[in-house]
Parts: sequence; C-alpha cells; structure tokens
Amino acid sequence: MYILAIETTGPHCSVALINETGHGAARVSQGTLNHLTNLTPMIKEILEYYQVEVGDLKAIAVSQGPGSFTGIRIGVTTARALCQAKNIPAIAVPTLESFAYADKNYKGIIVPMFDARRSQVFAGAYRWNGGYIEQVVKGDAYNLADFLEKLASSINDITDDEVIREVTVYGDGAEAYGERVDEYLDAKDITTVLNGTTQHAKYIAKLGLELYNAGKTLEYGQLHPEYMRKAEAERKLEEARKAALK
Repeated sequence: MYILAIETTGPHCSVALINETGHGAARVSQGTLNHLTNLTPMIKEILEYYQVEVGDLKAIAVSQGPGSFTGIRIGVTTARALCQAKNIPAIAVPTLESFAYADKNYKGIIVPMFDARRSQVFAGAYRWNGGYIEQVVKGDAYNLADFLEKLASSINDITDDEVIREVTVYGDGAEAYGERVDEYLDAKDITTVLNGTTQHAKYIAKLGLELYNAGKTLEYGQLHPEYMRKAEAERKLEEARKAALK
C-alpha cells in the first residue's frame, strides 16, 4: 500500500512515497520556486524508482496550504488531476499541522510560522499528547503580535507536567521574525528555538497516512486550496472597486 504526497506551498517542491508502516522516501527540488517545472517529473521519477503505478496508489495527499498562493494552486491542481484520472481518493493535508511530524518525540510546542509580510504570519502551534497531535493555537493568518499573545496564553494554560516551556519555530517566519518571537516569549519565561526548516513532503506523507487511516479522504472534486487569506492581487482589485464606488 502506497500513498503519494505532494508539497508545493514552500520554497522547495517535494514529493514523497509512504507505505502502510510509515516508511518511505522523498525527492526535493534543487532550486526554489520552480514547482511547475519540477513537480510532474519528480512524481514520475519516484514512482518509477519504486516501481509503483499511479493507479496502484491508495491515495494522493497534498499540502493544501497556507503558503505560496501559486504553489498551493500547482499542488492541488496536480493532485486533483491525478485523482480524477485514476479514480484515486485525495487527502487534504493542513500544511501547518504537518510540521508536528518534524519531531514526534519533542516535549515542547511546535510552531510553524510562514512570513506573510507586513508583520503578518500564517502560524499555528501544536504538541504531541499521548501519541496524538494536539492543537495549542489554531493554524490561521495572524498579526504577529496577536499570535504571540495567543501562544503565550495557551502555553500558560497547559497543565501537563511533561510539556516543557519551550517552542521550536519552523518555516521562513523563524528567520523573518525570530528576534521578535524570542524577545516576546523570553519575557514570558518561555524558551525559543529557531529551526527554520521549511515545508516538506515527508511531513505531508506522515500526516496524510494518519488521515487516511482515520478515513479522512475526499473525492477529487472536494479537494480545495486553503489560502487563509486573499491574494495580494485580489485585495488590490477589491480596494480599487471600492474606491471607484465612492
């Protein structure tokens, strides 16, 4: 049994193949922001290497966002096309939550954070609790200050003695806002570790397998991107329309 995972929401395009035991392999593009060129050849290469036909896949898991708007569209469109052509179930994997699989043994709080510009972030917070992912702060679009306030408050509410007062920040937000995150959380007696690892198909594959086993699959037509906010071009168009009506 194999599941194909697709990740195109971050700077690097990646694909992964995972079996029912959770073992698998991944391929990552060498360059950045070349998803449209690299995705299909990478899928073909990993399937051929492991002698798996598209029609033999049990499901296709795709990183549905948030992240790069263009990248999200490329990944979701490709997954939908493959699922439709071969009548394969789809799995919509929340990109932020997938980072919980960056370290399943971590006793602190996992904080994926993507830079959305102008002190805005796509972010969430998660921890492992009894072998399951527990949401500490909902993955969403936030003003950085608002997110940090929610994060500190949520950590203070955790009563589990096994949880350490430490967060590890993943994603490009670690570089963009790491100093501000560290300064704010340090004042709340919370340690910050800046990791910076970006999106990866191996995380999508692992969470995708979990969702598959829980029966959380979709038909291709039910698979949609999760942008979490409107694209810059859409916002500017709306602003222009509103201005024209004044």
